[in-house]
Amino acid sequence: MKKSTVLSFLLLFLAWNLWPSVQGKIQGTVTDSEGNPLSDVAITITSLKMASKTLSLKTDKEGKYVQIGFWPDRYQARFKKSGFLPVVREVKVGIAETIKLDVIMEKAQEALERSLSKADSLFMKGNKLYGNGEYEEAAQTFSEAIELNSTQWGYHFNLGLAYKKMDKNEEALEAFRKALELNPESFSCNKEVGEILGKSGKFDEALKYFQKATGIDPTEPDAFYNLGVCQMNLGQSEEALKAFLKTIEIKEDYADAYYPAGTIFIGQNNTAEAVKYLEKFLLVTPCLSATKKDKYEKWLKDEVDLLITKAEREEFQNLKKEKDKEAFVKLFWAKRDPTPLTEKNEFKDEYYIRLNSVNKSFLYGYKTGIDTDMGKVYLLCGKPKVFHPSTGPSEAGQGPGLTTGPCRYSTLIQKRPSSIQA
Repeated sequence: MKKSTVLSFLLLFLAWNLWPSVQGKIQGTVTDSEGNPLSDVAITITSLKMASKTLSLKTDKEGKYVQIGFWPDRYQARFKKSGFLPVVREVKVGIAETIKLDVIMEKAQEALERSLSKADSLFMKGNKLYGNGEYEEAAQTFSEAIELNSTQWGYHFNLGLAYKKMDKNEEALEAFRKALELNPESFSCNKEVGEILGKSGKFDEALKYFQKATGIDPTEPDAFYNLGVCQMNLGQSEEALKAFLKTIEIKEDYADAYYPAGTIFIGQNNTAEAVKYLEKFLLVTPCLSATKKDKYEKWLKDEVDLLITKAEREEFQNLKKEKDKEAFVKLFWAKRDPTPLTEKNEFKDEYYIRLNSVNKSFLYGYKTGIDTDMGKVYLLCGKPKVFHPSTGPSEAGQGPGLTTGPCRYSTLIQKRPSSIQA
């Protein structure tokens, strides 16, 4: 019991101290068109998934800036200084990645500058309204900003996001198309246009936007999956299979990609591959891998044992009705979602990627991977940066295993829900 308590403490200690390793950084220099550094340029960097999540800073006397603390995401960076035209850039920050973003600003006429300043204030107001869930008011505010300055792609893009939240797909599509016209190399603009067209059954039109999106960023699994869906609906099964396999290559537990891949292999009379991918689909789909009777017991014991708090465990075990347990599970993950205003829960996705890896790599006898000490460390701290194969028994008695260097990990998961900073 004492050993178990000490181990739990050490795991939590490691988790909290390694948390900064997941954060990215954006830095760069801002100059005028002649190459002179610009000081005191106001910079606001906003998450494209969560408009209320904004960081603000200014350039120093040499025109340089550095900002840390970015969760892996896509961001909209805005640069503003009196006497100059504002600049907007889209940037993607990966895990522990440093992005260099240099900007050149052009001088503006005084009357134009006043108009642009008012538009920018309305845009920031719209972001705040959007973050508060006031989508209709946000759309109105973004529209007012566009009336003053229709040349900023970010104004149109965020207007599209607000319409999308209100299920006004035609209006959203129009706004996203305008944003794309102004910024044709934006991954987010291409993705949003493609999604709306695809959901309305216009697969031939959607196809080119997903092709463009995957070309801009070949690391995004959703774009490849949607590309495959379009190709499959257009009868392009060979190309669709490539897209689904690429999706799985990027994100191994992307359950939705295994099923269509398996059905395509059936059509090719490739029984072995069809069985392989359909079995994998059943394995990585939580709702299909456990029976209705024991799925909650399995969830508690085999999936979230290291994450759930004592109070949460007691509350869950006292629930009798299935609908109450289902609601508890949804709330459990929602409390740990770093971007609650989006459909995707990055924390949950990362956790299950690790859980699947642990259960494959650290099986020993009757123990599942999550029950082993090494599995627990891997689950909380992430994939080791130093990874040495071992053919003999480990010192901890876990059987043939893998050893790591002194706690050098690439990413980290928190045990308790994280707070969201606006």
